[in-house]
Amino acid sequence: MKTRYFGGKKRYPVRHCVGVVCLVVCLLLSLIPFNDRVLAFQDEKRVEDSHSVAIPADTKIKVRLEEKLSTRRNRNGDLFYAELLSDVPLAHGLAVPQGTQVIGRVKHSKRAGRISGRAELKLDFEALLFRNGVKAPIQATLVSVASKPANVKKPNSIEAEGGGTRDMRSVGVTTGIGTLIGSIKGGAKGAVIGAGAGAVIGLAGILAGRGRDLDLDAETEMTIRFVTASAVPSHALKVLP
Repeated sequence: MKTRYFGGKKRYPVRHCVGVVCLVVCLLLSLIPFNDRVLAFQDEKRVEDSHSVAIPADTKIKVRLEEKLSTRRNRNGDLFYAELLSDVPLAHGLAVPQGTQVIGRVKHSKRAGRISGRAELKLDFEALLFRNGVKAPIQATLVSVASKPANVKKPNSIEAEGGGTRDMRSVGVTTGIGTLIGSIKGGAKGAVIGAGAGAVIGLAGILAGRGRDLDLDAETEMTIRFVTASAVPSHALKVLP
């Protein structure tokens, strides 16, 4: 076999040059800490090997509304968005990253009645929207709302506080004013007549208006719970350190 040479005046066999290149590459690789290389390989492997990872049923997460919700303006079917407040750790060292959007829908919006009935919002939580555009369907229910006046009475349902105290105060004020005016003009008899007239005016005002609307301001924090396990694609998840 004829040996090939490389170089100028002083020629070296090609196989020697290949050996030198391999030696240099090995030396460069040795400069990278072994543990770091192993961990990087493991991280890449577990993301590639896992096509999807499940968010277990009963997992609770905290989210923050990105917009205001109100029985005054929101209607059935309106979409709304919330933001995940912290990472949600999952299996294989992965996590749903903080800042992931939660897509919700107003299932039912009811204003308070004129005589009875409180304002109510029923909310559904339908999907996670990751920053890379991946969307994963979920089924979650509302657990609590960090806002007053609002109470979670039934699953996914928020109810405004009643306005009974406010209504009684209004009637009391108008009754007092009527009593004062009546007593000035007609003494004791006038006071009685004035009190009755004031009470009637107060009640008429209550019947003419609606009860308190339910308002959830933007940045209101809520806790939701996954009703069933939800599969999310691994390439949308974050690798925990």
